[in-house]
Amino acid sequence: MEKRVGLRTAVRMALAGVTGIGVCTTGIAVAQDEVAVQEKVTVTGSRIKRVDVEGPQPVTVISREEIDGSGNLNVADVLRKTTYNTFGSQSQQSGNTSQSLNSINLRGVGADKTLVLVNGRRLAGYAAEQGTVQNLTLIPLAAVERIEVLRDGASAIYGTDAIAGVVNIITRKDYEGVHLSADWGRPTQNGGDEDAYSITGGVSGAKGNVTFAFDSQQRDLVFDADRSFSSEGASALGYPSSYFAYLGTGDPRNPTGGFLPLGIFADPRCPEEAGSDPDYPYSFEDAFPGGEGICRYNFASTSATIADNDTKSFFVNADYDITENTTFYAQGLFSHNESFGRYAPAPVFGVVWSQDTPNNPTNPANPTNADGQPFAGQQFEFDTDGDGVNDFQVEGPFDLSVLYRNVPTGPRDSTFEDTLVDYVAGVEGTVDWLGGMDWQLGANWSRQSTTDKGRGFVLGPSLNTAIENGELDIFGVQDASLASIQE
Repeated sequence: MEKRVGLRTAVRMALAGVTGIGVCTTGIAVAQDEVAVQEKVTVTGSRIKRVDVEGPQPVTVISREEIDGSGNLNVADVLRKTTYNTFGSQSQQSGNTSQSLNSINLRGVGADKTLVLVNGRRLAGYAAEQGTVQNLTLIPLAAVERIEVLRDGASAIYGTDAIAGVVNIITRKDYEGVHLSADWGRPTQNGGDEDAYSITGGVSGAKGNVTFAFDSQQRDLVFDADRSFSSEGASALGYPSSYFAYLGTGDPRNPTGGFLPLGIFADPRCPEEAGSDPDYPYSFEDAFPGGEGICRYNFASTSATIADNDTKSFFVNADYDITENTTFYAQGLFSHNESFGRYAPAPVFGVVWSQDTPNNPTNPANPTNADGQPFAGQQFEFDTDGDGVNDFQVEGPFDLSVLYRNVPTGPRDSTFEDTLVDYVAGVEGTVDWLGGMDWQLGANWSRQSTTDKGRGFVLGPSLNTAIENGELDIFGVQDASLASIQE
């Protein structure tokens, strides 16, 4: 029996067949695309490339989306606020000998045992720490694609500086287009304002890509006085000074034959309360056992706890396919950072004022200081056997150990300049030998320099000499105009 099919039915069947083929073809195309994006990557803590970052080592990946969502403006803050960072990491601390350093410390083992890599390669270490720590300040956040944190030791692969773990910062590549970013941070209290600006761009061709990023970050000082928890700090080395009186072992007035401490006494100009005297606004007298008192200085009124940073960075990454299996790559990172910190005026240790010094204030022949007020502590009575009755009395002069802060020269200011230059270039590819192998040949040149300039610091031996020979009366100094202070 012959069966005829109408035109409408035939067309419907033909369309259904075409549609079915189209759906099948589309499904094949999607599957092919999914396979294509599974590019092999080198996972931190392993030399073997695989199609996923999951491996035998405990690696945590911080994606670009997570970085943007964190609200942090630099790499240091992103890493320090993770749960893997513990005690011992450093931020830009004002007055520190490594003031501009931002580091990370995995598992509390030490920042020098936490290795920081960029694209799996070492950067030059922070110069002020003898190159044992990498400075996160100099890595531009705009250039970062993701951050891999190896939470376990990897000294077998990377060496002893990776005992605590590894942080591998992966930079962007194969980027197309231009992206502009601006971020601001304004704390509710004074100080610590943040500004960050960046531009990221890239151009791709048939055989290669160039990706670049410029990053600018600024963070202002935070003074101790601007925070309630750090606004008070009383130092025993004050201005005006205090002195510790004693008799040496060879003094004929000393009945003990040994070192005999007598007591601590403050300069009579020291105000009773902080802020009560405009000449000494941050000084106050405090009771001290065995003496008339001690003149303390609130160093927190002057010092900053967080230094400011001004960082400019430029990053460029390029690759070009020489052949189907061989690629040339090059990378450059250039960063410059300026950091300013302020610390309280310098305390001076080890200054000894001999009893033979003409202007020794405990000498009865010179019973007044510079402003004519009588100095206390020129006579001492002692109960050596503990029976409640003073056994002997001794009068000055006495040897003095001076508790002095050099306020006339102003606060100690430190300015750090850090520069990082890092170049990488090479070729890499694959060959079909022995079932397929990856190869790479490259060179890396990295240099970091740090310059520290200080102002307001004191040379203790020179000051001690000036006091002993009478050139400088530290109890009469009001400002830095004296020639002896200038010297």
